[in-house]
Amino acid sequence: MKTSIIISLSLIYSFLISGCKKEEFETNPPNKPFPISKDSSLLIGNGINIIGQKWVINAYKIGEYGVQTNRSDTLYFINSKNYRFNQGTTTYNFYPSLSTYTLTLNETFIGNISGTIYEYNLKNGKIEGLKFRDITLGSSSTNYYLWLKKI
Repeated sequence: MKTSIIISLSLIYSFLISGCKKEEFETNPPNKPFPISKDSSLLIGNGINIIGQKWVINAYKIGEYGVQTNRSDTLYFINSKNYRFNQGTTTYNFYPSLSTYTLTLNETFIGNISGTIYEYNLKNGKIEGLKFRDITLGSSSTNYYLWLKKI
């Protein structure tokens, strides 16, 4: 009797094992990447665009406690990547950042600087003492405060 039970259990076990097979599932291929548009000539936010605008740097200050120094430098934003600084042409970036805008000016008299600008500043044509940080490679990340006016 013992052997018949062992044989029966062996047969049941072999049927269970041979009846099981690994189920294969199809994998989903990853989505194809698509290019991210970084063209700042597109209108951003509520139609804010600085292409074709002229701004004058009236003053700047180095650091929190520096002395405000008067200047008269003209910035003319030629297209979505280039601007004229006085008589020289160089590059800039302008893009939205959360509820503000980031403006990066390359090759200014104080280096490559980047700062946050508010929609209010752009609509009213005034930037009064906003902080810009020196992002030049190897710099000590000095803060500058700029006063600009749109002309």
